[in-house]
Amino acid sequence: MTLFLLILASYLALGILFAIPFITIGIAHIDPAARHAPLSFRLLILPGVAALWPLLLLRWIRRAPAPQWPRESTRSINTLRRLHFNLWLFLGPALLTALILLITLRPGTGPGAHS
Repeated sequence: MTLFLLILASYLALGILFAIPFITIGIAHIDPAARHAPLSFRLLILPGVAALWPLLLLRWIRRAPAPQWPRESTRSINTLRRLHFNLWLFLGPALLTALILLITLRPGTGPGAHS
């Protein structure tokens, strides 16, 4: 178990070290549409970049652009943005509540637990 956690920690550390230069420089080489992306977008993709860093590193080295999807109309993009917002409006509190319940209801850690 300790070896697994050490490997996982090393993988994530390398991912974070890779993610910082990638979201500032490398993303423009892979996806030209992200060249002028705001900081909020770059911070949003940081966890995914850290998790998928080997794949993104290969793409960056090869300078292979991402597949080009058909251009969406502004109306459909706004619809997707509203859907995404509404989804997180529901999921955010639900996930927070689940996390709080998991922490407080663990055996031996709640109120009245004896040490």
